[in-house]
Amino acid sequence: MRFSHFFWLLRRMEKGRTTRAYLEIIKLENSVNPMNLQETAQGTLIQIHVKPQSKQFKIEVEDDELLVFCRESPVKGRVNRELTKELSRLFKRRVRILSGFRSRQKTLLIENARTQEVSEILSHAHSEGNLTSLSL
Repeated sequence: MRFSHFFWLLRRMEKGRTTRAYLEIIKLENSVNPMNLQETAQGTLIQIHVKPQSKQFKIEVEDDELLVFCRESPVKGRVNRELTKELSRLFKRRVRILSGFRSRQKTLLIENARTQEVSEILSHAHSEGNLTSLSL
């Protein structure tokens, strides 16, 4: 869709016709970039939200946001090590943290992986907008 259509939807929302316009904006955002994946020359960038000290390591997809539950506590980089180790095992590629070393919001680089490959692997954790999980 074009940007002009996007601004038409925003004007429609301002006039009080919110439901239909809001749903169309959500469809537009999902068609452009599902699950915050971005392909670069080095691999695929992915944005996640980490929740430390969980009972088990698992990935959940909620409203096109990736939530990663880690077992370790956020002390001396333990969560970061667990995160890169488990995601490397999942994607069978090297995973590096680019930003968010001390934050729960992180940007990861999955090296030499295409966006399509990453979304296929993550599609096991995402089902028609329902919250499902992928445990390792």
